[in-house]
Amino acid sequence: DYARPCVTRPGSRIHARRLERITKVVLSWSDSYLLGLPGDYLAAREDDLTDLYIIKQNIFEKTYEPAPFTE
Repeated sequence: DYARPCVTRPGSRIHARRLERITKVVLSWSDSYLLGLPGDYLAAREDDLTDLYIIKQNIFEKTYEPAPFTE
């Protein structure tokens, strides 16, 4: 299974996948990291797939919706 495109309401596109286990994203510009829990989402901007971040489940469900599938 792959991450699927999603759209902000309204705004730019991201790719996101729901986390199934605890996940740590190390920030390239800092010594800190982001921590995602099962149910949260790992996301990346469509225009920069190296820009990874975590979106908490309750925030994701309020601010994103699936985008129409495009190839």
